[in-house]
Amino acid sequence: LIENTPAPAIAIDYWRLPATARLKDDAIAMRADEAHHRDTNHYASDIHYQGMTLNQTPAPLSYH
Repeated sequence: LIENTPAPAIAIDYWRLPATARLKDDAIAMRADEAHHRDTNHYASDIHYQGMTLNQTPAPLSYH
């Protein structure tokens, strides 16, 4: 079990977390960012599978 210590200053700055953020808050922010990357990569893969390039298809608003 990992103790829920205060988040490192670099994580607070990078993720724009509140100064009182804990390690759990850091992990939640990282997972959300990775989920966004996953969705973006799947979108790009789908476009490629359809025989197009990204500049031929406008990205959904959630990808901007």
